[in-house]
Amino acid sequence: KMSSTSIKITCYVLLVAAMVAVTALIHYSSGGSIDSLLILWACAPYIVLLIVTLLADRRRTLVLAFWSIVVIAGLGTVIYIEGILIHPDPQNALGFYFVPAVQLACAVLMAVLVIVFRSRHLPNPAN
Repeated sequence: KMSSTSIKITCYVLLVAAMVAVTALIHYSSGGSIDSLLILWACAPYIVLLIVTLLADRRRTLVLAFWSIVVIAGLGTVIYIEGILIHPDPQNALGFYFVPAVQLACAVLMAVLVIVFRSRHLPNPAN
């Protein structure tokens, strides 16, 4: 059983890896140029998930944050890799505009859930 600190560190590592991956894929797909606003937009869901991880103060909410990061960041990265590297098509670059919107909606939902679970006075299992 992982401690709360280990779960938090794992969440931070996953988020940094996802942000580096999306930045590298944007750089690759744009032919070497860097669009700062596009990178900020693509990383916005990960920033929200970082805030979710910071807000999570119990093991229960940290586990929720962890699985949210795995699903949201993992699926987003797989979609980017599939659209840019596996089946390259100029229209697949539009994924950098639409995938973050869906990810952001899911990340905000997870933030609300973490805040609700954080505020409830339920017994916390041993860390």
